[in-house]
Amino acid sequence: MHRVNIIAEYGNRTEKDIEITVGSLLLVQQDSGSISTIALQPYLITTSNYVKKITASYGSNIAYALLIKNREDVFVTVASDHTDPDAERCNVISGKHTYPKVIARRAWSLENIEDHWDLVELRNMAIINDEKKIAQQFTGRELPQPSIVLEMIEDTMEEPRNMVIVVERRIMPEEYVVSNYYEISMIDNSSKRSIEHYYWVD
Repeated sequence: MHRVNIIAEYGNRTEKDIEITVGSLLLVQQDSGSISTIALQPYLITTSNYVKKITASYGSNIAYALLIKNREDVFVTVASDHTDPDAERCNVISGKHTYPKVIARRAWSLENIEDHWDLVELRNMAIINDEKKIAQQFTGRELPQPSIVLEMIEDTMEEPRNMVIVVERRIMPEEYVVSNYYEISMIDNSSKRSIEHYYWVD
């Protein structure tokens, strides 16, 4: 079993080390109002700060991730769907399996942020032409609500547990952000707190 370790922050700012045994990894994509899902190999999820470049084509799409330990312990963090857009043109599933899906090492308890999800902001910074720039920026309302995603998953399995769900807006292959450095963040504008993670492509 693949495992990821995170530091979970609760509403009272207490922290707890959490290990999730990832039995399943799901990519949820929103496209023109419709929602689709792609099952991925669990080993693709990572908290690393480095991604090995193995193809000439690659890119990042900002996302959020739901980390489900069990029904009571659900966490949310920022994520990057790192992928090979050229491979996706031939076969989406094959393209999605070319590179890992990167998540931050910190997460928030979902129950402490769900009631103001629309105020959450996702940001993808990248080095472009030797300058660090905002490459993508979304608010929570522009992505499927976590509650909707969880309801959809619960319709297909009796009790979700030990899984990670990466949720994003579907973009065309040519829209992926290409850089050798990414800085992804999730910002809770209501409490002025944030989660950041960076990674290099080498």
